[in-house]
Amino acid sequence: MTTRVNRSRVRPQTLRGGDGGLNVWLEQHSPDPTRTTFSSPSAQPFVSFPASDPSPNHTPSPQFPPTSASSPTPLFANSSPKATPPAPPPAEYKPRLQWRDSKVFPKPPMVRRREQQVDVWIRRVVMGVLVVCVIIVGGVYYSQGAPPPVHDENPMQTRLEKALAKQTGVLSAFKSKSPSFRDSLVASQRYIISPQHGGFAHTTMGLYHLTYLSTILGRTPLVPPFTFDSHHHSSSSSKHPTPAPLAISNVYDVERFRNAVNVSMVDWKDIQPLEEEDMKRKEPLGCWVAQMPLEELTERSEGLNELGLDPSFYTLRIGGPRGSAGQQLNDLQIAYAFLSGFDADPAAQAGLIDQALHTSSAVTLSKNNHHDPEQHVFCVDHSLFHTTSSSRASSHAHLDQYEHTAFKAHGVALRFVPELDDVANDVISFVLGEKQPFVGAHISASGECFKGNKDASGCIRQLLRYVEAVDRVRALSAKRHGGNHGMKKTREHRHSARTLPVIVTTDVTDIGFLGEIVNLGWTLLDYNDLEVRQHFGTWPREVIESVVQSKASGFVGTKDCPESTLDALRVRAWKNGAVELL
Repeated sequence: MTTRVNRSRVRPQTLRGGDGGLNVWLEQHSPDPTRTTFSSPSAQPFVSFPASDPSPNHTPSPQFPPTSASSPTPLFANSSPKATPPAPPPAEYKPRLQWRDSKVFPKPPMVRRREQQVDVWIRRVVMGVLVVCVIIVGGVYYSQGAPPPVHDENPMQTRLEKALAKQTGVLSAFKSKSPSFRDSLVASQRYIISPQHGGFAHTTMGLYHLTYLSTILGRTPLVPPFTFDSHHHSSSSSKHPTPAPLAISNVYDVERFRNAVNVSMVDWKDIQPLEEEDMKRKEPLGCWVAQMPLEELTERSEGLNELGLDPSFYTLRIGGPRGSAGQQLNDLQIAYAFLSGFDADPAAQAGLIDQALHTSSAVTLSKNNHHDPEQHVFCVDHSLFHTTSSSRASSHAHLDQYEHTAFKAHGVALRFVPELDDVANDVISFVLGEKQPFVGAHISASGECFKGNKDASGCIRQLLRYVEAVDRVRALSAKRHGGNHGMKKTREHRHSARTLPVIVTTDVTDIGFLGEIVNLGWTLLDYNDLEVRQHFGTWPREVIESVVQSKASGFVGTKDCPESTLDALRVRAWKNGAVELL
């Protein structure tokens, strides 16, 4: 360790009597606690004090070291300044960079920059080669055809489980993908299906008749989608394409219907999607039908072809009064009892099948061979259990409760989905200016006046009968919905009942006849109108008109017309409104 030498020059002071001078000197040369000092065993103080004397009168006096030629002169001496001691030799310098000793020389900046650019280009080339290899391998893989993914279960199983969450055992688990709808059904479960026929209203009536029959036979109904044909639209339908098929769950609240009647329905889209690839292969299916013309058989066959089915029709005659096809179904209980016994008698079915094949009465419109009806899927046409089929229409001017047992049991619970209800309320507010009670009317081109008449102008006089019927329905509506259950009505209420607006739906295309309807002050609803469709979407016209008429306070319709019959049943059951058929 080197000795730190204090080279500060201090003016020498003379020690005077006592210790005053020494104290001043000690104060000036006292060590600074904030400064770091170094001690050395060879360093000697300039002033030393003798050992303290225990006598109280003893006063210490400073003692100074002897001076010599080599020792420094005290600061307070009057001699020349002391000589400066030689400075210690500097420590050995060691440079921080050792690259010269290790013989590693830094590269010039240009060389380093060039090497970095080369590394970047090498990475780019490698990544480009990898991308090209992946593209080539993928192209070869897909050109040869990728193997189909292997699934343990068919993806349709999830939709079926959701649709039938409360009904167990209706559909089987999918083990492998198969184009046949029979593989999607439970082998131990029995099903029933009916060919689609007619318009939307007629198909709906056949639907709740089918569910009512399924409860009697103990079978599960398979419900095909609703189809819409151009000939069921008005003259403005040529401006719009034919609507796509609608599943039952898109029109009716299926869950509410199941809870109300305790019947589990299987939507056809859940077992056989309606895709073009699935339609190429037609599955055979044997059906029991009533005796009917070939034209009606052709229409039923086309409806089943749209489902991917190739039907074979076998005629079944139900015991009862003699007459034309379907006339023996005046008593529905007889028809239901007969079908229940026939379904439980396989021997009787086999006998009728052999007889039909022997007499060549079985009809298959395709070039394929006949396919016999089966026990697993019982196909029966609604002409055998539906009294208002096209082969037989109701002859009563008013609704007969006995003929509409199926509606009272099941049809009344077949409500529309909330989305359709909202659209119908918006349409009513749009055509009437505001949402308010109204009287509905449906004038069908199938009425007696329009049959065989190309010009509907001669049927304008028939409007007087509808005007009179609307007035009667208005009066009945005032009694049913008046104050104190109609026993006490105010003048304002009677006036409002006589002025209830009328919304008319019709399939008559004669412009003169439609003009007379507008002249009566009635509102003509045509959902195919461009302005209406732009506001409320491209729903099928029959569906929107049926929903709108079901919200009427009263209804006037055409006898023997499925649309009028169904609308009248709903108004009377849902709104307790007055109805009349002409």
